[in-house]
Amino acid sequence: MVNVLARILEYHVIKTNSAESGLELLMLETVDLIISDHKLPVLDGLDMAFLLRDKLEMASIPLILLTGMSKNRLETDNAFNSIKIMQKPFDVECLLHMVHLSIDDRYKNT
Repeated sequence: MVNVLARILEYHVIKTNSAESGLELLMLETVDLIISDHKLPVLDGLDMAFLLRDKLEMASIPLILLTGMSKNRLETDNAFNSIKIMQKPFDVECLLHMVHLSIDDRYKNT
Protein backbone atom coordinates (compact mmCIF):
# COMPACT_ATOMS: atom_id res chain seq x y z
CA MET A 1 0.00 0.00 0.00
CA VAL A 2 2.81 2.41 0.87
CA ASN A 3 4.45 1.87 -2.51
CA VAL A 4 1.14 2.46 -4.32
CA LEU A 5 0.61 5.77 -2.52
CA ALA A 6 4.14 6.89 -3.22
CA ARG A 7 3.86 6.05 -6.92
CA ILE A 8 0.34 7.37 -7.55
CA LEU A 9 0.53 10.52 -5.44
CA GLU A 10 4.21 11.26 -5.90
CA TYR A 11 4.49 11.95 -2.18
CA HIS A 12 7.54 11.29 -0.12
CA VAL A 13 6.40 8.27 1.90
CA ILE A 14 8.13 6.99 5.02
CA LYS A 15 7.34 3.48 6.21
CA THR A 16 7.93 2.02 9.65
CA ASN A 17 7.24 -1.45 11.02
CA SER A 18 5.62 -0.45 14.31
CA ALA A 19 3.88 2.40 16.08
CA GLU A 20 6.88 2.74 18.39
CA SER A 21 9.33 3.21 15.52
CA GLY A 22 6.84 5.58 13.88
CA LEU A 23 6.73 7.74 17.00
CA GLU A 24 10.53 7.79 17.14
CA LEU A 25 10.67 8.80 13.48
CA LEU A 26 8.19 11.62 14.08
CA MET A 27 10.68 13.16 16.51
CA LEU A 28 13.10 13.50 13.58
CA GLU A 29 10.87 14.04 10.54
CA THR A 30 8.10 16.48 9.68
CA VAL A 31 5.11 14.82 8.05
CA ASP A 32 1.83 16.02 6.54
CA LEU A 33 -0.22 12.91 7.28
CA ILE A 34 -0.04 9.60 9.14
CA ILE A 35 -1.68 6.42 7.89
CA SER A 36 -1.65 3.60 10.40
CA ASP A 37 -3.17 0.20 10.84
CA HIS A 38 -5.33 -0.08 13.94
CA LYS A 39 -4.15 -3.52 15.06
CA LEU A 40 -0.42 -3.37 15.66
CA PRO A 41 1.69 -5.35 18.10
CA VAL A 42 2.47 -3.71 21.46
CA LEU A 43 1.06 -0.22 20.74
CA ASP A 44 -1.98 -0.11 18.44
CA GLY A 45 -2.92 2.71 16.10
CA LEU A 46 -5.50 4.28 18.39
CA ASP A 47 -3.10 4.30 21.35
CA MET A 48 -0.52 5.90 19.09
CA ALA A 49 -3.08 8.58 18.21
CA PHE A 50 -3.62 9.37 21.89
CA LEU A 51 0.14 9.75 22.37
CA LEU A 52 0.38 12.02 19.32
CA ARG A 53 -2.43 14.24 20.53
CA ASP A 54 -0.59 14.74 23.83
CA LYS A 55 2.37 16.24 21.97
CA LEU A 56 1.44 19.77 20.93
CA GLU A 57 3.76 19.82 17.91
CA MET A 58 2.14 16.63 16.56
CA ALA A 59 -1.48 17.24 17.54
CA SER A 60 -2.37 18.82 14.19
CA ILE A 61 -1.09 15.95 12.03
CA PRO A 62 -4.08 14.24 10.43
CA LEU A 63 -4.33 10.49 11.01
CA ILE A 64 -6.06 7.88 8.88
CA LEU A 65 -6.62 4.68 10.82
CA LEU A 66 -7.12 1.48 8.80
CA THR A 67 -9.11 -1.14 10.66
CA GLY A 68 -10.91 -4.43 10.35
CA MET A 69 -13.05 -3.53 13.38
CA SER A 70 -16.58 -2.27 13.16
CA LYS A 71 -16.38 1.40 12.26
CA ASN A 72 -19.17 2.24 14.73
CA ARG A 73 -17.33 0.55 17.60
CA LEU A 74 -14.08 2.31 16.83
CA GLU A 75 -15.76 5.70 16.43
CA THR A 76 -17.14 5.46 19.96
CA ASP A 77 -13.56 4.99 21.18
CA ASN A 78 -12.31 7.85 19.01
CA ALA A 79 -11.94 10.88 21.25
CA PHE A 80 -10.45 12.93 18.42
CA ASN A 81 -12.49 14.07 15.47
CA SER A 82 -9.28 14.54 13.49
CA ILE A 83 -8.81 10.78 13.20
CA LYS A 84 -10.38 9.46 10.03
CA ILE A 85 -11.33 5.80 10.09
CA MET A 86 -11.27 3.59 7.01
CA GLN A 87 -12.62 0.09 7.33
CA LYS A 88 -10.87 -2.85 5.65
CA PRO A 89 -11.13 -3.99 3.00
CA PHE A 90 -11.04 -0.58 1.40
CA ASP A 91 -10.97 0.80 -2.10
CA VAL A 92 -7.65 2.44 -3.01
CA GLU A 93 -9.47 5.32 -4.70
CA CYS A 94 -11.38 6.02 -1.47
CA LEU A 95 -8.14 6.02 0.50
CA LEU A 96 -6.53 8.39 -2.01
CA HIS A 97 -9.52 10.71 -1.73
CA MET A 98 -9.25 10.64 2.06
CA VAL A 99 -5.51 11.40 1.83
CA HIS A 100 -6.16 14.45 -0.36
CA LEU A 101 -8.96 15.73 1.87
CA SER A 102 -6.91 15.27 5.04
CA ILE A 103 -3.93 17.16 3.68
CA ASP A 104 -6.10 19.89 2.16
CA ASP A 105 -8.02 20.32 5.44
CA ARG A 106 -4.81 20.56 7.42
CA TYR A 107 -3.39 23.40 5.33
CA LYS A 108 -6.70 25.16 4.74
CA ASN A 109 -6.75 26.08 8.43
CA THR A 110 -3.20 27.44 8.61
